[in-house]
Amino acid sequence: MILKTLPLFGFACVILAANYFVFNYIGWEFRTIVPLLYLYMFGFSVFFEHVLMGGLEAKKFVTNYMAFSGGKLILSMFILLGYAYFNRDYIRPFSVSFLWVYFSFTSFEIVRLLRFFKK
Repeated sequence: MILKTLPLFGFACVILAANYFVFNYIGWEFRTIVPLLYLYMFGFSVFFEHVLMGGLEAKKFVTNYMAFSGGKLILSMFILLGYAYFNRDYIRPFSVSFLWVYFSFTSFEIVRLLRFFKK
């Protein structure tokens, strides 16, 4: 289980470092909420890797994957809206980071899925 998450953890570290350096280049403050975004998406990706791809049935996979993706999207939108409501002064850096993390992890999941189906 741990060996399967090592590439994901390495990917998260690379994306986090890139996010940190881009924020320094732009001049935005790198607050502690940004690494929490990575934990949020890392948790979803580990869930995706172990639960959805672990017990893969062809008939139920598409339904489960679409439910997972839709649920992740809806929950992510509520997190963005909630953060915008409670902390307006940092919404632009937060939303840029959130979208960066969301799309990066989603692309990582798709690549892992394509590799899995090629086997």
